[in-house]
Amino acid sequence: MDDNDSGKVVGSSGGALAGKHAAENLSDCLAAPAVSSERNTIRLRLIPVACWRVDDIRFAFDSSFVTPDIDADLRLLMRMREDHKDAGGRYPPLSVFGHADPTGDDTYNKTLSGHRALAVYAVLTFHTQPSASVALWQKIAQAEGWGDTQRSMMRDAASLPGGTADSALMQAYLTTICPKELTLGPNDFLARGADSAHKGDVQGCSRFNPLMIFSASDQARYEQASQNKDETGLLERNTANATNRRVTVLLFRCGSVVIPAKWPCPRATEGPGDCFKRFWSDGNARRNTHLTTERRYEKTKDTFACRFYDRLSNSSPCEQHAVVDAYPFSM
Repeated sequence: MDDNDSGKVVGSSGGALAGKHAAENLSDCLAAPAVSSERNTIRLRLIPVACWRVDDIRFAFDSSFVTPDIDADLRLLMRMREDHKDAGGRYPPLSVFGHADPTGDDTYNKTLSGHRALAVYAVLTFHTQPSASVALWQKIAQAEGWGDTQRSMMRDAASLPGGTADSALMQAYLTTICPKELTLGPNDFLARGADSAHKGDVQGCSRFNPLMIFSASDQARYEQASQNKDETGLLERNTANATNRRVTVLLFRCGSVVIPAKWPCPRATEGPGDCFKRFWSDGNARRNTHLTTERRYEKTKDTFACRFYDRLSNSSPCEQHAVVDAYPFSM
């Protein structure tokens, strides 16, 4: 990549999108006068340098089960990490954000988005901590009630017979879908795995940050479909909403680290209460207002309710409605 490039999408892999953030000017700062031996301390703010987004197509509907065709998507993330390694060989630390669509209530979607983010985290760290990743998947599977459909997909991908125990099945499945070169561990994430429940490293953002909000006429039509239990209309709504269902990984400036106790986002397994504390003053209007035409974040910048995530990703090329054709690369 050219270091002079502004923020832009650099490629996709069918189910994922990756982008480089625009370089920020770090040369200007305000400093107070100092006397005697006093010194000013400058601390750089948290700066995302790149992003990777895995789309809804890589998950079973209304589920956190990751489908087996995610291999190329994961390799795209590996490429992004390599491209942003610094001269000293350090990689940019990651933080994972799950997002749900605006349908349903906040608490349910906080749980679902958190499960999806944790499922991706387990995939990313599988080769360095397989037992922990399998245990995390088992917890999610139990909470969501994974059944014959998910087990069948895992058996087919891993070429295992029926009746294989879930722990062995998940271990074999994750071995199958995770590139062996993908060796991320907790220390590769923003909070360095300091919190046992991954605070600072993994979070679910519920339905608070949609990339697209329906027009007033479409919203009214879909609400009517819901009331009438019109399956065709509901399928159309769910398909149109797919852009909002995503897991975004932000890659931060090399050397960045956060203290979990000071991180504003609640844990992926916690409710949305602390999320509301980080809303813009007009946060509910931002995510719920329907105009004569649909609103898209990359154009209007006014659909995210959470000001913390909005500030992190306001210029992120991954937070846009469209995708681009895949670009060729090898690992």
